[in-house]
Amino acid sequence: MLNIGVLAINPEIASEYINSIKSWEANAFHMTLENYNSEISESINGIVIGGSTIVSGNLYGIESSEIVPSDDYDKTSIEVLKKALEKNIPILGICRGMHLLNIAMGGTLIQDLSRHSHASLEEPFYHHIWISPGSKLATVLGSGGQVRVNSLHFKGFREAQKAQRLIASAYSVDDFLIEGIESPEHKFVLGIQCSPERQEEVPRQFQQLFEALVYFSGLQ
Repeated sequence: MLNIGVLAINPEIASEYINSIKSWEANAFHMTLENYNSEISESINGIVIGGSTIVSGNLYGIESSEIVPSDDYDKTSIEVLKKALEKNIPILGICRGMHLLNIAMGGTLIQDLSRHSHASLEEPFYHHIWISPGSKLATVLGSGGQVRVNSLHFKGFREAQKAQRLIASAYSVDDFLIEGIESPEHKFVLGIQCSPERQEEVPRQFQQLFEALVYFSGLQ
């Protein structure tokens, strides 16, 4: 059975992604950062990196006074992503995970999104995004076009902050923040801004993101 490593700041958050992956008959487990070198080399077929806290500007060369308790975790996560990219291991980055993927490939984030609507985990905000037809994201979901998704993020990026090696595959209809990214250099490296593990808050086809990760993780 395929092994999908889940990068999350604690086991409780990891469990949300693990449950989504297990629906597609793959083994998923909370990936330990202490052992990530051996796990990537020996037992990992694919990686999900999920959300939680904001990402400090200090991680991408912008001096920041923000107190981010997950700084050490994020630094190590970026190392994991870089190693996985080198080995062409499939990656699905979700919310903050998409931000870290962008940073790992050379991008940055917008520091102040105070005017951008967001919500708490208890009261999600919804907005519409445009998915580019012909993108890998559209292929996975079955179609492009406009859909309504949840919005739980506190930071983001536009074209100016996007890593040059990545392609934007979805945008916010309201403010043109990038809502999806993918790498043309790898068999499956995809990031999504919304949170598809919260199944009741996104269209049903977004569960196919986890199916696609499992599928590509099984390709040699």
